[in-house]
Amino acid sequence: MEFGKIINVPLRTVWNGEATDFTPWLADNLKVLDAPLDMDLVLQSREVSAGDFSADIVALDISTNRKVVIENQFGATDHRHLGQIITYASALNANAVVWLAEQIRAEHKAAIDFLNANLKEPLQLFAVEASLIKIDDSRPALSFKVVCAPTESPIADAADSSEVSELKRQYQTFFSGAS
Repeated sequence: MEFGKIINVPLRTVWNGEATDFTPWLADNLKVLDAPLDMDLVLQSREVSAGDFSADIVALDISTNRKVVIENQFGATDHRHLGQIITYASALNANAVVWLAEQIRAEHKAAIDFLNANLKEPLQLFAVEASLIKIDDSRPALSFKVVCAPTESPIADAADSSEVSELKRQYQTFFSGAS
């Protein structure tokens, strides 16, 4: 039996420019992100001003009524875009930010994981790798791989815990004067 060869194809082979071609296409086809992100996205706007920068896409996750900012980047992630996604989250009062790139660098994965684990506010950060694949001479297929997603924060878990430990119960009893 003969098998075809899987070939990774740069996004630029289909979309010449990230801002001029890919972002408008993605804005018109947000449903391609619904399943990978477990969201139900509806476009609110493109190229939304946030200081000296513009967020590529602002959407609404209608399943949770959360504002989602999507930042696209051809190639590998960089520090400039990391700063931008934090700026967008703040300036646009986002509930979720999706950083979409062809390659999520290890140090940026670590940064997103760190922020997701330590943020106290209800902000969720996602890092997603976008790729095109072909088998031999087939048409390209678009694939999204979620590299980073929010996890339950230890800070939030501790603050939300309604269970009182035995030691804490003893302290409460002692300091309340009850016997």
